[in-house]
Amino acid sequence: MSLFGKKPAAPAAPRTKAAPSHAPIAITGLGIACHSGDQPHNLIRSVIGQMSGVCLSEDHQIPSDDGSTVAMARMAPVAEYGDMPERERMYQLTTNALRNAAAQLPANIKPDSVLIVIMVSPEFVTRFNKIDTSHLENYLKAEIAGLETITFRIMPNNLSVGSSAFRSAISELNEGKWQAIIFGGADSLISLDKCLELDEDKRLNTVGKRDGLVPGEAAAFVVLQSTESATKSTTPVLAYLRGLGISVEPNARNADIEATDGLSNAINQAFTQAGIGATDIQGIVHNLGAETVQSLEWHHTTQAIWPRRVSEQQRLAVQNGEIEQAEIPDDPIPDIECPYQTMGEVGAAALPMQIATALAWIKYDAHQAKWGFPVRNHLLVCDTPDAPERGALIISTTLAAA
Repeated sequence: MSLFGKKPAAPAAPRTKAAPSHAPIAITGLGIACHSGDQPHNLIRSVIGQMSGVCLSEDHQIPSDDGSTVAMARMAPVAEYGDMPERERMYQLTTNALRNAAAQLPANIKPDSVLIVIMVSPEFVTRFNKIDTSHLENYLKAEIAGLETITFRIMPNNLSVGSSAFRSAISELNEGKWQAIIFGGADSLISLDKCLELDEDKRLNTVGKRDGLVPGEAAAFVVLQSTESATKSTTPVLAYLRGLGISVEPNARNADIEATDGLSNAINQAFTQAGIGATDIQGIVHNLGAETVQSLEWHHTTQAIWPRRVSEQQRLAVQNGEIEQAEIPDDPIPDIECPYQTMGEVGAAALPMQIATALAWIKYDAHQAKWGFPVRNHLLVCDTPDAPERGALIISTTLAAA
């Protein structure tokens, strides 16, 4: 007892200093499975070279409203899976990509300090009309050695809201809950049911209708570590995640009649975290190319972030031959690579595949630098799912200030 008749307070436990939620994250591994295979160099060559996996499917014929004509849907399947059912295709994609990513975990990291986050479509983890992720988890543990004691977090999300899930994983990593996180997603939209669903919404790309989605399939996973952990383990770093912004866009489906600023807000958040600006970005990965409203939203975004210095009158004058192209300033928007155009819509795997494309692009640049080509140090990844959420990531080759 103290002189005041009260029990003295116990000494406070030492407080561990948590890293700030926006601390840069080291990306130390990558695993993919898509139409171009499982190698990053094939992925980026496919995207840059527009080597599309899109084909016409005789098995997915969509009748017209009056039933008088039939149009074949465009699909982007992974050819090596042949006629496998949709669920088996998704399981195979997940296994192949996750196995490659897990093999790149540092040897000194204990399995029970690793978290695996997998985004999937709910239909693939529904059993007896209930969401049950245990079957996929047990399947992966049986197929991939070394995952027995690793914690899984399988996230069924119909809207493919990847940026929020990504931010949550990063926060846990910075808080020290895990030594490493494998983050990714897998999806397969190759089914007649999915095509009919998209067709009912007037959003399916078919013969005679090019403004619409092309169902595809893919899986991608990245290995994430704190920068401090990667440095201590001398793990090779593929790139650094330096900024992540998330905003809401309520007018995404109405970009033709409403202004949209959700994506530009997310991009500016990411710039602030990374300590860079619009002029520092040397490349963009964004799933453009599907629908008109998406292109209009992107137009609103670029006008806010990279305002064009060329008026419509100047553009028309160039088209009409009244002035030379050299007389007007260059468009300030950086190079854009669009994975969608070669592999179609990949649902829950969209954000991971875009991150994978950015990492493959960085690796491609490093190879090209041997012949004197410039290297892109800062890439922007834009996440624009069907949900109102908009995400923006800054992926850099260095932690140095821009």
